[in-house]
Amino acid sequence: MANKARGEIVAEIGGQSYKLTLCLGALAELEAAFNVDSFEQALDFTKASATRMRLMLFAVLRGNGHETTEQLSEAVNALTLPAFMAIITDLMNASGLTADDKPAPEGDRPLAARKGGRSG
Repeated sequence: MANKARGEIVAEIGGQSYKLTLCLGALAELEAAFNVDSFEQALDFTKASATRMRLMLFAVLRGNGHETTEQLSEAVNALTLPAFMAIITDLMNASGLTADDKPAPEGDRPLAARKGGRSG
């Protein structure tokens, strides 16, 4: 069972269940897989393709400590683009990230902490 408080999902791949979250290891693997400076650059869905989704899913699997066996590779390679998108979308939603996230308008931003003073 997935730990929703941690942003965890359970992805069914090739008849096996894999617990996945966008943990620091997964974010680092995404940056390395796409040779980018931040994971946000790797999550560019305007360039969605089966190849990009495959790279993304392998990075998230590795980052969550799952060994990329031949059996897992075959199962991932058999996924369709909609199946990749469903897993990645579930993972993003569970992590609190969505494709329509936008910066808060100026008036809706949290107040900055005071510097050098006591609160309250």
